[in-house]
Amino acid sequence: MQNVKTKKNKRAISDVVSVVLTITGVLIAVLILALSIQQLSDNILKSPEFDCIDLSIKPPVKIINTCYNFEDKDLNIELEKTMQNIEIKSLEFLISTSQTTETFFCSDSCSNCEIIKQGRKTYYLSSDDKPARVTIKINGCVLETREIINNC
Repeated sequence: MQNVKTKKNKRAISDVVSVVLTITGVLIAVLILALSIQQLSDNILKSPEFDCIDLSIKPPVKIINTCYNFEDKDLNIELEKTMQNIEIKSLEFLISTSQTTETFFCSDSCSNCEIIKQGRKTYYLSSDDKPARVTIKINGCVLETREIINNC
């Protein structure tokens, strides 16, 4: 009789051990899955990360119009922001004449220049000579070059 009781106890203990091991395995699997999902969601929240190739294929800002005002000696550049999901940290204008190229830099730290946030915005840049073309760069990437043929 005692032999039968010992067999039942061993069997009961093995059932408990298997249930505990199964629950532990499931908890570890859920933990690994949760950590994987959290890491994936962190990467998605940091997106979109765009490089210069992406920006040149689908530029977030386009030059709408450029013209030179001979009286004020100002170059007027009208831009339009076409993609709202890209944060523009810096905006550069490279103004080329027949002899030189001047760079105008605009960022959030500038007090006299505001980066386009949405819609259209016109920038007025001083230039003693009529420029031949303007190039815009966003976050260090060249987006577009436009010849200046119109007079304001």
